[in-house]
Amino acid sequence: MQIQPISVRLTEDELLRLDFEAKKANLSRSEYIRKNLFNNAVQIVYMGEEFYQSLRAIDWAIKEVERNTPKVDCSKIREEVVKACQLFNY
Repeated sequence: MQIQPISVRLTEDELLRLDFEAKKANLSRSEYIRKNLFNNAVQIVYMGEEFYQSLRAIDWAIKEVERNTPKVDCSKIREEVVKACQLFNY
């Protein structure tokens, strides 16, 4: 399939907003426009240190629950927390 270029006229403010929103979504302008145009949800994830630290605190709390309550198995929850941490490449 050959990609065809199109032209769109935007005000300076609209262009700044487009660039800002595309950057937040970690997408190029074209990718961001295509995802919005075809109703594919654009998900913006703020990958901040604070969120990562919260995940680590949850992981620690899970380990404490397991340590203090031997019959409780939180391994599935811990696996999901680890996956979430890996998304941050930490």
